Amino acid sequence: MQAFVEEFDDFAAAAAGQQGSGRIAMGADGMRAVQIAHAVYDSSRTGSQVKLAPLP
Repeated sequence: MQAFVEEFDDFAAAAAGQQGSGRIAMGADGMRAVQIAHAVYDSSRTGSQVKLAPLP
């Protein structure tokens, strides 16, 4: 829960034009989370291990 609070505080600071803590998630972090979620669904559906491509 604390991580969400910190991320939201950083978002609010950025929206107000202020400097945040620098811990806000980047777009690549969100994309990886979506990739992981899709891999979980695929693995559950197929019963097989799903490998993710390495991060650049």
